[in-house]
This record gives sequence, structure tokens and C-alpha cells, in this order.
Amino acid sequence: MNGTLRDCKCVLGLFGPGYKSRIDSTAEKSGAYQEYNTIVTRLHGKVGTAKPKVIPVLWAGEGIEDTVPDLLMSSNPIVTDLRKFRTLGQRHTAPFLPEKTKEDCYPKLDKIAEALQMQEEIVSPEVEHIARDNLHRMLSPGGDPLTEETSVADILQVKYEHGKYDAESFLEHYYTKTRFSKRLKFRNVGLISGRKGSGKTTLVQIRELEAEDSAFFPVIDVSVNSWNIHSLIQNTSFTQSEGDFNYIDLEVRFFDFVWSAFVSLSMAISLTYHERNRSGEASPGVGRLLNSSFSAKTLDRLIGDAETVDDFDYAALFDHSVTAARRYIQKIVDQASSLDEESFKQDVLKGISIRKFLFDLFGNEFNKMKSAIYENGNKRFLFCFDRFDTEIQQYRKIDAQMDEKVKKRRSEREVNWLSSLTVFVNRTLRPDQLAHDRDIYEYFAHVKFLVVLPFDRIEEIRRNQRDSISSETVEEIRWQPKELLTMLRKRIQVLYGVKDDAIDKTKIKDALKRFEICRSMACPQLPDESHVMLGNKPFKMDLFLYVLRHTLFRPRDILIHYASILAYLESVKGRAPRDITEPIREIISQETQKIVEYEFVGELRDTWTNIDDVLKLFMGSEQVISAKNLEQIIGPIDFKFYHHGSDLTKFSHKLEFLYGIGFLGFRSTRQAGAGKNQNWFNFDFMTSQARLPFDSDAVMRHIEFAIHPIFVESLYLSTNHKKPVLLFDWRKLDELDRPD
Repeated sequence: MNGTLRDCKCVLGLFGPGYKSRIDSTAEKSGAYQEYNTIVTRLHGKVGTAKPKVIPVLWAGEGIEDTVPDLLMSSNPIVTDLRKFRTLGQRHTAPFLPEKTKEDCYPKLDKIAEALQMQEEIVSPEVEHIARDNLHRMLSPGGDPLTEETSVADILQVKYEHGKYDAESFLEHYYTKTRFSKRLKFRNVGLISGRKGSGKTTLVQIRELEAEDSAFFPVIDVSVNSWNIHSLIQNTSFTQSEGDFNYIDLEVRFFDFVWSAFVSLSMAISLTYHERNRSGEASPGVGRLLNSSFSAKTLDRLIGDAETVDDFDYAALFDHSVTAARRYIQKIVDQASSLDEESFKQDVLKGISIRKFLFDLFGNEFNKMKSAIYENGNKRFLFCFDRFDTEIQQYRKIDAQMDEKVKKRRSEREVNWLSSLTVFVNRTLRPDQLAHDRDIYEYFAHVKFLVVLPFDRIEEIRRNQRDSISSETVEEIRWQPKELLTMLRKRIQVLYGVKDDAIDKTKIKDALKRFEICRSMACPQLPDESHVMLGNKPFKMDLFLYVLRHTLFRPRDILIHYASILAYLESVKGRAPRDITEPIREIISQETQKIVEYEFVGELRDTWTNIDDVLKLFMGSEQVISAKNLEQIIGPIDFKFYHHGSDLTKFSHKLEFLYGIGFLGFRSTRQAGAGKNQNWFNFDFMTSQARLPFDSDAVMRHIEFAIHPIFVESLYLSTNHKKPVLLFDWRKLDELDRPD
């Protein structure tokens, strides 16, 4: 039995008082408890298999409370009462049901059969295969064909640049221009934060495509996923300089020098390829720009290995920058006075100058390189720095097996590495007019930075260095509902081959009307509406908005849902008509669990190390909850993070963090009491303008919080509100879609 329970997709439980008693007594050796524990373990996502659908049946006893274990009942609160289902008959005769019992029980049995049949349909191998193909084609149009071994997890790792289409086609047919991307084209934002699945890499690639040759030198495109982070920031050359910097207790300053060298040398590389493209020479080298044998020979060798700037080995260039910084610092230390410690420190600090370092790196030809830039008028460098996720996750998984002290040291170094990059970019965008190196940072003003950092890394840096990076110096990628609807419509066009001409985009400007035309041509059986159940009461809403409330307003969340919805509709095409509302709601429920585990928890787990422990504290709590009750739940537990020293212990900081990651939304009870926006809760991913003084007791007394609906089933939340949280309508959402 346990083996079957570990693999099954649906559990039909016949419950009575005896069963509940054996479970509640926690007699772990009993078979009943072991079966129950297997189900619960799967429902909590502690094993590799998907969560099963549980259908509770009241088989005996006085009522639900005396019969069904609480957890299993909350996983599907609609319990079927079959206590009257008893066959009659004598020995050697066929059993039969009295007519009255048949009349009462058969409709209930039909409902159970429908639930089992629906579950079989939506989790069938056919549907899973089509859904996997849909997701792949919508996430990566024109990408490599799938193999049988390709999993959904593999597909979710696919990036835009893995497709085989040309970038111009992607921009015209697949890419959705958002307000954020349009603003990015005309502003030097510098630092961008993006949630998992928000389109960070696509944004960078499109920005590179839009960088015209007349305005930019060859694009500097740095992909960190191809770097060996462990080697580059833990290598022996860095360790040698570490002791030197103990004199000034600022290891992060070491990376200031590294980034200055790396960006400057990248500019030299871009200039070199620009000269190659203009002159037609096979390999002009960098000798005309750099007279320093230390850098010139290394760069000539790296350029010789790369036909275009896109092929250049930036990881090797970063390693070279580390070595250059170490050599310079070592020289400063060697030349410092040995008279006494104070004199030594003063000499070291005098030498810690970015200007002096760059002149040392480039030799006397540094001004020649600056002149070469000015000769090209208003041309700028576009420096794109992206794709951190995979390599840093691997870096941290290695850390998990290490001694605590070593792990702490490594975590500090990694955070310093990224912190110093954010500081460097901010200084180039906003040079300190009083700083002695301000002219150097003004020189870097020729660089238009596009540094895209994962959301959780930005949050980590903020907690580590609150003064160096604020919400004003980094912009988060945000999507509005109609932008997401347009993105979905374009991907449905890809799936079903609907041409732009068929939608007549020149005449029809409204996103909703365009989507409806596409839906009617591509998949007319896709329903317009769904409904949210609260108790036994349904609340109707647009199907897209129903899906939207089960996301964090990210493109990939939307595509995950619709890949499976469209797969199910494809699998039942041509069969006898039936109500497809319930199967679609069940599909959205199952896909929501994947989004919670892989896209939400999976995104934060490498940074927020006790996320699972914190989320468990909300098991069975109310969805709409006061600040006072929230404090009772999370007040006693510290939020622990990978980087030591950035743990959250203060309740207001925990609240602010949970709001920032989209777990909590809030509303004013004063407005609700006055009849205004009674069911509207503000979540951070919906608007960046709704901010709260979380440390103000006076404000918190009039604030009510809501846990995001995606957690209702996984945390078995009590939906204690009169109307569902995030009961969207287009009129209200249009108010969000106003320009900032």
C-alpha cells in the first residue's frame, strides 16, 4: 500500500472515527499512520513526486470533525458523505442497495467518479507531453527540439538567446515592449533587479540589438554563467593581497580596483574591435592603445583567440584584472614606510587611488585611449553584465558542505564582489564632486551600464550595505497586466501559427480585443471565464485574471499555467462535450504548486536559508491577518541568510521583507471601513508606489495583511475573508497601468 501511495496521483480516502483516532494517537508503527504520513509527506512537497489529489469521503461516524484528519480535509474541504452507502443481501445472494439509498448516494458517487476521471485526464502522459512541448515553444520560440529526457526543470533553464531565430525576428514577432523596456532605451539606469522568470536576459539581449553602430562601440556582453566564480574570486592571487588589506580593513576596496581595471580593459577591447571593423585589418591588436607590456601582451593573446567581440573571453580578462590589482597593491605595500605602523598605514592609504592604479595599468598611454574615445564624438560603450543565477547557485551549493568559518568568509567575499560592482556603477552614474578620483569616474561616464542582478542578490546587498544601494539606485523589472496579456497572445500565435495580419494590429489597438481575436482563431474552446471558490460560493472572473492572481506578475508564471491549460484542451478536442471549468481550475491549482516550489521558494532558498522553516509557521493560519497576529507567528524566529550578518531579527524588517518578495500584501482598514477598495490588497509586484513605514506602531494598527493566494493550498490557509484576495477586474487593473 505504501508503495502505491508514494506513486499515485489521486487518493480516495474512506474515513471513520477509528481511522482518525489511530492517526491522532500517532501510533507510528500502525499501518494507518504510515499510510497517512506518506500522504502528508507528499502534500508538503518533501519528496520528489508531485503532490497527490486527495478526495476525502465521510464513511462512518457522527460528522466530519470526528472522522477526517484535519490536514487531509483542508487539502480538499469538500467532503463527500457516503455514510448511507451500505449494501444489503444474504449469503450466496447478490448484494443490492435499497432504492432510497441509491437515490441518495448515486449522485455523490458520480461526483467522485467525475473527480477521478478529471484527475486521470489532466495528469495523463499525453497532456504532460503536450504541455512540456507548449512550454518549450512559448519560452524559446525556434529553440532546439525536445528529447524524451528533457524535463520541465530543464525547459525552465532555457534562455532567450538559446533559440535559433535571428534577433530581429524575435523583436518583431515575439518580444513584448513594456513601459520599462521603452524607458530603458533612453536612460542610463545602470543597475536592474529582476525576479526569476521576469525576462532579465531577454531585456539585455534586446537592448544590445537596439544599440546602433552609429551610437555605440561594439557591445561589451559579459555572461557570468560561463565563469568559474569559485576560481576567479577565490584564487591564490587574491589570497596573497588579502593580508595586505587587513591594514585598512576594507576588502571590498580590492574589488573597486578590480572592477575599474575590468571595465577599462573591456573598453579597450571594444575600441580594438571597433578599429578592426573600421580598418578591415585582421587583428590590429591593442598596442596602439596600451603601452604597458603587462596588459598589452595579455590582451593581444585573448583577442587573437576571438574572431569577434562576442567570442571574447571576459572571464580571463577578469582574472587578469584581479592579478593587476594584486600587483599594484603589493607594490604600494612594498613601497610604504617601515618606520612605524602609523606611517605604514598612511603610505598605503595614499597609494589607494583608482587614478594612480589605472595609469599604472595602462602606462603613459592612458591618455591616448581617452583621446581615441573622444575622437569618435558621442559614441558610447554599452556594458551588459548578466546571467548570474546558475554559477552563483553552484558556488553556494559547494559552500553548504564547508566548515562554518570558511563558509562565512566565502559568503562575505561573494557579497563584497557584487556590492563593489553596484558601488562602482553608482559612482560612474553619480560622481562625487568632492572625491579625489572624480575625474576618473567622469571618464567612465562614456559607458552605459546595463547590470542585471537577480532579485535575491540585490536584496542581499541591500541588507549588507544599506548606504551603498537603495531603491533609488536600482530599478526592478515590472510587468503590467496588459503587457503580460500581450506577451501571452504573441506566444499563442507562435503555438497555433496565427499571423499578425489576421489580427489587423493597425486598426485594433486594444490589448483585450487583440487577445480575443487570437483566442477565437487559435483555441476557441479556451473559456472566457473561471471562478474563485470561497466556501461554497463562486466568484466569477476573467480566465486570464484568474491565472494572473496565481502568479507574481511574471511572464514565465503565465506561460507555465497556459502551457498546461492549452495541452489539456488539445487532448480532449473531439471528445463528447463536458464542462471544462473544473479541470482548468484543477490544472491552475497544480501548476501553482510548481510555481511556489520552483519559482518562489527555489529562487530564494540559496539566499534565505531557513525559508522552509518560516513558511511552515504559517501552516493553517488565516489568509487575512493583522500585524499583531503576524508578530506572534514570525516574531520568535530570525530570518537567516546565506551572508552572515544580514539576518533579520526585528519584526518590522521581517514584515518589510515579506512584502518585498510578494508573500504579503496590505490594505488600510480605514479605507475598507469606509467602503473603499474593500477587497483590494497592495502587493509589491503590482506597484512600486505603495510603501509603508513598517516600524510605525500607529500605522500598523490600521493595516491588515493578506498572504498571496498562491500559498492558500500549500500552506492550508483559512480563507477568512468575505471576498477572495486579488479578485481582479480590468477596470481596477487599468488604474495600475498608469505611467509612473
